[in-house]
Amino acid sequence: MFNPLKKLYRKNNLKNSNYDEINTYDKSPSYFFTPKETASILGISTSTLANWRYANKGPTYIKVGNLIRYRKLDIDNWTNQYIQNSNPFDTK
Repeated sequence: MFNPLKKLYRKNNLKNSNYDEINTYDKSPSYFFTPKETASILGISTSTLANWRYANKGPTYIKVGNLIRYRKLDIDNWTNQYIQNSNPFDTK
């Protein structure tokens, strides 16, 4: 099964990432990630992620009081929007 998060992880050559630990939760769409974990998964800074929240961009998040969390399902859905077809002969 294609996993866009794994592709992003490899592409960005993330060091000291907890991707393998996070990957064990593939079957649990309701698992919550902190902004720091989410930024690590996406290969961006936490400030970029905060800017995206402010601009209503990026993955859907949950806010309870001052806590911000991201569900794996929402991260997957958001990254799936950006899958590109590399076939130059595709006429879509």
